[in-house]
Amino acid sequence: MDAYSAILPAPVSPTEALGRGGGFLTDATERALRMIQLGSRLPAGQAAALVSGTQRPSSVR
Repeated sequence: MDAYSAILPAPVSPTEALGRGGGFLTDATERALRMIQLGSRLPAGQAAALVSGTQRPSSVR
């Protein structure tokens, strides 16, 4: 596993989580697919270096 993301964007009550579960799941799926898309654009080896913490993107420095 290289990344993970919570389905809920913030703490919510169980009632709200169940009531809005479909929307929360849709949003979490979109975020996950964006992470996959971003990772696929990185040069070979770059994604592994970012995940392992050995190198940060230049915009973070």
